[in-house]
Amino acid sequence: MIETDRLILRHWRDSDAETLFKLASDPDIGPVAGWPPHTSVENSLEIIRTVFSAPEIYAVVPKATGEPVGCCGIVFSNNVDKAAKGLNEAETGYWIGKSYWGKGMIPEAVRVHVHSCSAQKQTHALVSVNVMISDNPDFPLMVSIASSYSIIF
Repeated sequence: MIETDRLILRHWRDSDAETLFKLASDPDIGPVAGWPPHTSVENSLEIIRTVFSAPEIYAVVPKATGEPVGCCGIVFSNNVDKAAKGLNEAETGYWIGKSYWGKGMIPEAVRVHVHSCSAQKQTHALVSVNVMISDNPDFPLMVSIASSYSIIF
């Protein structure tokens, strides 16, 4: 678990499936992040148990509500992944529910997550940053991270 003043980054739980479905069934979320909208609560539960079970994949949870509003994660070179990565390199990605766009939660979450991994010397470089570009006011996050960490595109 990782915390900021207003957020908790924690592992996804089976009990998050309904909340995940409400967020991830929105057709404006998944496709721009590279995956299809979720089709059912059961589909979301399957995603929690498979994709979101990786060690550095976190639910983004505002402390004020205690409910997930999005996700951020880092996949390391030793994981099976589509990105070609060398030793100590990683790929980061994120998404957030549409009603939470522009509130600065994802930039806050990704910064603390990348910093935490860097501080633990788990990674030296991010190979890529997967972002939702379409009408998302958090897009400048990629540029911000690039100025603080070694990122190879």
